[in-house]
Amino acid sequence: MENFSWLNQIQSSDYPEVGEKAFALSQLAQRGYPVSDGFVIPAASFQEFLTLVAESEPLLAQLPNSFLQINLDDRETLQLTAQRLRRAIAATYLPEVWLSNLIAQATSLNSPSLILRASLPQPLTGLLPAQICACQKDSLATNLKQVWGELFSAHCLFYCFRHHREFPLDLAILVQSAISPVASGIVETDGTIARIQANWGFGHSIVKGEVLPDFFQVVMATGEVERRQIGHKNRAYRLNLEEHSLEAYLLSEEEQNSYALSDEDLGELIRVIQLLATGNEPHFHLEWIFVPMSESSSSHKLYLTQFDSPQLPSPEVAPTIELPNLIVKGLSASGGRAIAPAFLVPDVREDLPTIPPNCILITSSIVPDWLPLLYQAAGVVAEKSGLTSHAAIIARELGIPAVVGATGAIEKIQPGESLLIDGTRGEVYRLSPRKSSSTQVPTGSSLELEETVLPCLETQDNPPTATTVNRVSSYPIATQLFVNLSQTNTLAKAAQLPVDGVGLLRSELLILELLGNQAPNWWLQPERKPIFIKLLAGAITQFAAAFAPRSVFYRSTDWRDPELPRFFDHLPNSKSQLNPLLGQRGTFTYLLHPELFVAELQALALVFQQGYNNLSLILPFVRSVDEFVFCRQRIVDLGLNKQANFQLWMMAEVPSVLFQFQEYVAAGVQGISIGTNDLTQLLLGVDRENADLVSLFDERHPAVLAAVKQLIDLAKATEIPCSICGQAPVLYPELIDSLVRWGISSISVEVEAVEKTYQAIARAEQRIILEAARRRLD
Repeated sequence: MENFSWLNQIQSSDYPEVGEKAFALSQLAQRGYPVSDGFVIPAASFQEFLTLVAESEPLLAQLPNSFLQINLDDRETLQLTAQRLRRAIAATYLPEVWLSNLIAQATSLNSPSLILRASLPQPLTGLLPAQICACQKDSLATNLKQVWGELFSAHCLFYCFRHHREFPLDLAILVQSAISPVASGIVETDGTIARIQANWGFGHSIVKGEVLPDFFQVVMATGEVERRQIGHKNRAYRLNLEEHSLEAYLLSEEEQNSYALSDEDLGELIRVIQLLATGNEPHFHLEWIFVPMSESSSSHKLYLTQFDSPQLPSPEVAPTIELPNLIVKGLSASGGRAIAPAFLVPDVREDLPTIPPNCILITSSIVPDWLPLLYQAAGVVAEKSGLTSHAAIIARELGIPAVVGATGAIEKIQPGESLLIDGTRGEVYRLSPRKSSSTQVPTGSSLELEETVLPCLETQDNPPTATTVNRVSSYPIATQLFVNLSQTNTLAKAAQLPVDGVGLLRSELLILELLGNQAPNWWLQPERKPIFIKLLAGAITQFAAAFAPRSVFYRSTDWRDPELPRFFDHLPNSKSQLNPLLGQRGTFTYLLHPELFVAELQALALVFQQGYNNLSLILPFVRSVDEFVFCRQRIVDLGLNKQANFQLWMMAEVPSVLFQFQEYVAAGVQGISIGTNDLTQLLLGVDRENADLVSLFDERHPAVLAAVKQLIDLAKATEIPCSICGQAPVLYPELIDSLVRWGISSISVEVEAVEKTYQAIARAEQRIILEAARRRLD
């Protein structure tokens, strides 16, 4: 590790070794603009380090060709590969001579804390997060490897190979002093207007969308501030001097109600913006900070931390592709990508709106009675909701991309502007200039995307088909594989898949199609109830007919009333609940108002009368044996228990079932289906719909796995089947090996996951057979 390049010495010929970020800042520094001093660890050092790692990790031996066999659409395998590579990088020591050279350069910055930022060629700039560390050997080594390792994260591998078509080896690292800024922000210019965003402290809060920053609109020619608006700021980030890391802190009431930029600092920033526009292309993106001149001074010094401009001098080797503007980032709820105009519905309490076809729906949250909107939409962005919400489930089944937990989406997106939604990465991009906030896309229209804007991003992924799955289904599996469904318009595709039937037919989502925007109570009136029962029986019949003679497990309704406020206002005993996941739901609601449950049973009876005998029933969210007994008696009253092949199962998702399993079986439970979403939530005390708690919601937690294994063991001991229908096997296919070893009877997954689940089951069973054969030979 040598040949470090200082910003004030970098030349155009150095571009391949220093990357876009460092090169841009070096050009500004050499022209007299305020840029903090720093040096670059060249890309050659990264490549040398990879040769050391390759001695213990063969996958890195022949970069980038060694990645050609990775299936980018198999996100679980991709994540495991990424983890393996990053562990190998972290475990490889830097040679002592490298560390000596590095610390010698770093010490000359005279700063106890350093910031390490990746500097890549365009359009990969901004792909990797920065790291802050102490100016010490061990800290530098650890954090340097962390920045390098980020390039091998799952989302970076996916982006580089899917969108950029190659793996970048030209990764340089810019090292500068880390100083807590008074304020920081972003500038975007269009040639005539500069738009400035600002907040206290580091710009981390703006990038993460945690605050609505202060806003200033400046006329470039005159420097006049023609508009200013104070933001909604309640938190910021500063440097923890003891731990050499960023820490969040709450802003005081005075800071929240004050502009982060003083008039003096704003004037200085405007002056620099005008100079940059004179010497460069006036369309540019700028990031900046103000730091104290000294501990005792109230004056501040401006530093530029990032600059992107089309006319910045650069060698011909620099790519010229411009990426779209990232607006908001959330959680990936449903994979795929789509390009369409935005349609905003800020208030979920409104009556069901009419939306144009093939738009991207932007809203605070998706309630189940908005299901018809999802049929029209090309994608969905919700500020709230979680990965296991009804919106996410429906989007995955319909095969449209969805991003949830996208804080600030309604504020940042204007109606009608052209967007790209990347459901796989949980990101939303702007592809066209903002339109007037009063503009709405007329029904039936669409905004066209200029071909030059996004040459290397693809549209939505193709869903799995019977053909693709049949390529791997030639090897028979003993563990039954089922599919989760709720929509009749996905039947044709799902019925062709090599599955043993429907392991989970979600009734509440199916019924929403039949309600016609009316409350269930309206349909349950004496004069309408027979019509509703026939409609429901007709819908269920479609599933029974499509999969016959394969089994269809119908799960009765699990309404959570705050999600359907207009539908439940008139139901008896319905009250507003703070947390619908723990309130009136599941079989408990049948005790309060059994009319709907009885109507469901009558609909099932009609399906049997038509000659279909492949239906069974699963009871949802059973809290007590008494609830189960109540439901079973209604089933006996209608004679469903006497129908051929009919079985009465229950969801095993409330932890009390672990302690009352024998009592449930004695009461008549004939099978269980493990719902890992609710089981995890209740075992770990984590609201599964809260996007802020997503890092705590882990279905691989030892407590969850122990509970799942115990349920399987209890089912085997009582000789009843045990299935699993939650998201765990889909999100973490490595769990399938354990499930098969423990003796799970069946696994039920969504349509999109059938192929990889089939493969995972087949591999797990083959390993067990192979291990048994080896033991026999030994």
